[in-house]
Amino acid sequence: GAMDRFDFKLIGKKEMYIPYSNYKLSYFAAPADVTKPNHLNPDVVRWELHRVWVVEATLKPDKRHIYTK
Repeated sequence: GAMDRFDFKLIGKKEMYIPYSNYKLSYFAAPADVTKPNHLNPDVVRWELHRVWVVEATLKPDKRHIYTK
């Protein structure tokens, strides 16, 4: 949504496994090999542990959006 519709709050940092450097998925895997029923094929998705910032966005009282937080 539009950034002016939300109030942002910095929660902090935490370590999470995130999909990262997925060159195999993006460039080398055949489309039929990328997906399995209901999810991506874990053989072509690379996960790495990274420190990430956690930011909470709360909808301003006078604004409308499908997501409130």
